[in-house]
Amino acid sequence: MGKRKFWFITLLVPIAIGIVIALVSLGNSTAASTINAQSDARLTFTYSDASGYVDPAVATALGGTIVTDDAAAIAAVKSGEEDAHFVYPADPAKTPTQVYGLIRVCSAMASTTVSPPRSSVSALRTRSGTPH
Repeated sequence: MGKRKFWFITLLVPIAIGIVIALVSLGNSTAASTINAQSDARLTFTYSDASGYVDPAVATALGGTIVTDDAAAIAAVKSGEEDAHFVYPADPAKTPTQVYGLIRVCSAMASTTVSPPRSSVSALRTRSGTPH
């Protein structure tokens, strides 16, 4: 092995480590700036609560407003006046909660239905069908 090859290999390792450190540092600073930008973002939403489970003080503190007209609230989401609308049914254990929101990236209306949770026993079954 010649002197040139020796010095090339010897210096290649610290240079590679320096590049990795620079990339990690750049990724961390980008992530930190994204987190800071998102922490200032505020979600405005409306909701109707036939169940009575939603605490109005908590919903208001999070940017929510209670409404009685779901159709008008959904129209407000479609027009961009509100970010989301949640429809809580009278019996959330049996009826799914409806969620309406505007996807800002492609400006399309999204509607999602959230199903009631399964019981913890059925979620913990093994392949043989016996609970843990």
